[in-house]
Amino acid sequence: MARHAEGIHRRNFLTGGAAAGGAALLTGTAMAAPSAAAENAASTVSPITSVGPGDKRYKDLSQGWNQRWAATPERICLAETTAQVRSVVQAAVTAGKRLTVRSGGHCFEDWVYNPEVQVILDLSRMDRIYYDAEKNAVCVEPGAQLLNLYERLYRTWGVTVPAGTCFQVGVGGLVSGGGWGLLCRQLGLVVDHLYGVEVVCVDATAPRRSRSAPASRATPTTTCGGPTPAVAAATSVSSPASGSAHPARPAPTPPSCSRSLPGRCSCTPPPGPGPT
Repeated sequence: MARHAEGIHRRNFLTGGAAAGGAALLTGTAMAAPSAAAENAASTVSPITSVGPGDKRYKDLSQGWNQRWAATPERICLAETTAQVRSVVQAAVTAGKRLTVRSGGHCFEDWVYNPEVQVILDLSRMDRIYYDAEKNAVCVEPGAQLLNLYERLYRTWGVTVPAGTCFQVGVGGLVSGGGWGLLCRQLGLVVDHLYGVEVVCVDATAPRRSRSAPASRATPTTTCGGPTPAVAAATSVSSPASGSAHPARPAPTPPSCSRSLPGRCSCTPPPGPGPT
C-alpha cells in the first residue's frame, strides 16, 4: 500500500536521518573512513543539473511509469557523482525539505511521486557498470537499467542476477526492494547476491556532517529492516575474478537453454528441417 496506517512511512524515512548511495562495491574488506580531503570535497562539487517547474523536462521527471502518481517538487536534481548525491541530500535535510529518490521510475506506489515531496533526487545518470580491480568487485550504479546489467554481466563475465524481465527497471530501486525475478525459486532474490553498498549518510542532529559507510548486516546504518534508509548509488552483484559475490556464495550463471543460445543444451532442438 502507498500509505501505512501508523508508524514509519517509507516516503518519510529520509526526514530524520537521510542516506543516499555512493559506489557499491562487492568486497569483503572494510571500507576506509573518509579523509578530511574527501569531506572538504563536498563543498566543491561540480554544479548539478536542477530542473524546476518552468523546464520542459519537469513533467516527465516528476512522474514515473505509473502515471496515477505525480509530484510537484520545487526541483528535481539529476546527480552524476557521489559527491553530488551527498550535496543534494545534505541541502534537503538542512533545509527540512522532504526528499525522495528515483533510479528508474518504475515504482508502482507513490513513494517517490506524491504531493508531499519537495525535492526529487534522480539517479538515472549514474548508470555505470564496471569492474573495480582494487576491490575485486563488479560495481553497478543505481541508474543502470536491467537490460544493460544483464548484457554487461553475461557478455563480460558470464554471470547473471535472478531479476525480472522489465528491461527499463533501475537497479537502485530493484535491489533495495529485494529484486524478484523468474529465477528466484532457484537462485533467490537479487538482494541475496548483494554484498555491499557504499552509502552517503546525513545525520539530522549534525546536518553539516556526512560520512560513508558500507552496507552489510554488520553495519547499523543499513540494517534497520523494513523500508531501506539508504539508497544505493551503486550495487554489486558478482566478482568475476573469484567467481563469487561472497567467498562462500558462487555467482549465478544464466540458464544455458535460453532462446538466445540455440543448440547450447539438450532441450533446444538441433538446427535443420522441421518445426521449430
